[in-house]
Amino acid sequence: MAITKGLIDLSYSLYYGKIKSALLYKGWNLPRKPDMVVSKPAELIRKNKLEDLIEEFSPKDEEYQFLVQEGKYLKEISTIDWKPIRLKSPLSLGDKSPCIDEIRFRLFLLGDLEYYEPSEVFDKQLLEGVKNFQKRHRLPEKGLIDSKTLKELNIFPAERLKSIYMNLEKHR
Repeated sequence: MAITKGLIDLSYSLYYGKIKSALLYKGWNLPRKPDMVVSKPAELIRKNKLEDLIEEFSPKDEEYQFLVQEGKYLKEISTIDWKPIRLKSPLSLGDKSPCIDEIRFRLFLLGDLEYYEPSEVFDKQLLEGVKNFQKRHRLPEKGLIDSKTLKELNIFPAERLKSIYMNLEKHR
């Protein structure tokens, strides 16, 4: 424990220039990094561009940006009535059920179908949408609307949004 605290204290002192690294060991050449938390906002205030502050400190990787966009979209569709869909048995290609139209609409909203056309028949378009959905949710890509697939389809967008927020926090 004492070694860890000592290492933390040493790191802090080196980072903030309280100890000169060259005095500890001649081979160390650790340039002091600028403190971006203070200097960047000050620079943006001087340039009258304070609105750029959030963008400046946001993570830049593609996954983070994707999660931000996905979160915005899920927030939009979370106002849609998302009642649980119930099935007596799995549905497959060629089946007909009143639930299929709601499933089709959800798959469209979630981006797994290119377009929505009302229908109560499980057709090839729906089959591809179901497979896309199953792949995205790491379910077996059987193309059947079974209990596992239905469980994922029944998750409210607001619940998925919570998961997005947690993943965004991991990226910060």
